[in-house]
Amino acid sequence: MFSNRAAQRLRKWVLASSAGCLLANGSPAIAIEDSIVSGSVELQEYYAALVEPSLADGQITDAERQAILSVAVKTLTRAQIEELERRIADANVPSLPGSISIPKYSTRNSEGFKQAKLSENIEAEATSRDAGDDLGQAVDGEIASACDACDSGLCDNLSLFGTFEGFKGPVDLGDRNGNFGVRLGFNWGYPLLEDYCLGIQIGSAVTFADFRGTQFTGDDDRIQSFTTLGLFQRRDTGFNWGFVWDILNDDYYHEMNMQQFRLQIGYELTSFDEVGVWVTKGQRGDSGIVATVITNPAPPPATITILGTEHRDPMTQANFFWRHVWPNNATTRAWIGLAEEHGEWTIGGDANIPLSDSLSLVSEAQFISPSGDSFPAGASEEIWSLSMGIAIYPGQKAMRAAHSRYAPYLPVANNGSFAVDKLPE
Repeated sequence: MFSNRAAQRLRKWVLASSAGCLLANGSPAIAIEDSIVSGSVELQEYYAALVEPSLADGQITDAERQAILSVAVKTLTRAQIEELERRIADANVPSLPGSISIPKYSTRNSEGFKQAKLSENIEAEATSRDAGDDLGQAVDGEIASACDACDSGLCDNLSLFGTFEGFKGPVDLGDRNGNFGVRLGFNWGYPLLEDYCLGIQIGSAVTFADFRGTQFTGDDDRIQSFTTLGLFQRRDTGFNWGFVWDILNDDYYHEMNMQQFRLQIGYELTSFDEVGVWVTKGQRGDSGIVATVITNPAPPPATITILGTEHRDPMTQANFFWRHVWPNNATTRAWIGLAEEHGEWTIGGDANIPLSDSLSLVSEAQFISPSGDSFPAGASEEIWSLSMGIAIYPGQKAMRAAHSRYAPYLPVANNGSFAVDKLPE
């Protein structure tokens, strides 16, 4: 038996039935306590509180092993965890294949391990979270793989966002117009085949710009609609991928409908860093008639209107990215790459900064350098987009979005990731 003091510092067992996670199999389970008492945690106390009772029946099941690890990454240092691995391996339990290891894919649903220091003792943070949320922040990547039900609720990976939006591209006919407006949308992910860690994502956004009209549209504003549909997969090996189909409807001086494919592949180098590549490939363009007005200043003044057909195509891009997860669960992603036709190189980034369980700050920026070196070619070919706003999480999972296996892997398309080039017919 273990002391009352140890029992106060440690949670004897882990069960979050309210979150749909069963971490005990065939053994009595006690719900997570509402708080963790601050104090230095000794390895022997931990071993006596959790490991010895689990060995009473001569074996440690996978569920028991995962539950032990979920508390270990929250309360022990890395050195203590390694010693715990050695002790359990020495116990030579038949059902335990080898020693317990902390996988590289350990950031998902883990806050405590991120902030742990390599020292002999750790001061456990006092907290008062409910059982489901506290478990989600404590478990490490291996635990998360057995507890993905915690993030498979209908609204757990849903975000509703609203941003201010500025953008410009070749469709704006050179330097004649820039666009500013408001973008409203959602992005949602959900497990499709949990045995294969395969998820589906659906997102859509509408941009209302040019509220007072333009020289092309008169008093009418410009309305864009982006839709993103696709599949994604996050594996414990650290390899991630997502493939989506983007659809754009742009109601400007004439209505344009275009489509593209977008692929992102990444690999997690560390618990906090992912590198990879995302590429786009146009699948369908659109054409429209454009009127060019030429004014002759010589007397008598005259104007000539020339009608021409121009084609719009989604621009092919290839970008290398680096994504980083910060200790406060904020994520930043930066990229640099190349673009075809009238583009040369690209640079951009995005960020998601949780402010609470339900609210985050979001932003995105991208610039595609024109192939033209000077005015007017350079001004007519450059592409840029900039947005900043908030995202609301109805499932109150904003703090866990960076670590959720089934959060959408790609953002909803916008004027940066769905750049459009103007070509002569």
